[in-house]
Amino acid sequence: MTAENHTECFNEAELYRLKGEILLRQCGAAGFEAEDCFQRALDIARHQQAKSLELRAATSLAQLW
Repeated sequence: MTAENHTECFNEAELYRLKGEILLRQCGAAGFEAEDCFQRALDIARHQQAKSLELRAATSLAQLW
C-alpha cells in the first residue's frame, strides 16, 4: 500500500460525510441518501479508529435527525 492509497482510505469517511452534506443542501428530499452517507462515514471512521472523523460524521447524522 502506498502513502497515496493510505491517504485516500483515511479520507474516505470525510468524503462520505461531505457527500451527505451536499445532498442535503442541494435538495432536502435527499434525506435518506444523506443519512446513508453519514452512516457509512461513521462506520468507516469507527473501523479506522479515527475519533475526530467519527465525531464529525456522528454530528452530521445527529443534525439530520
